[in-house]
Amino acid sequence: TGTIRFERKVTVFAEQMQSFIQVCQQQAILQSTVIGIFILPDRYQAYYFSNEKQAKWIPLAEKDSFWQSR
Repeated sequence: TGTIRFERKVTVFAEQMQSFIQVCQQQAILQSTVIGIFILPDRYQAYYFSNEKQAKWIPLAEKDSFWQSR
């Protein structure tokens, strides 16, 4: 039924989000940087914190297309 399909979608999304968070954690360790995830109702994207010249959050997608908004 519709409820089961919705519950499955929620489960799949939660699993994808968990995997994405783990990849972000690993990337933060490898790069020795702070990584955050910006979450909106229709997408999410990883950013890293840069202290160069001006402190700001920069999308990781600028470095690698793997990090495009999802």
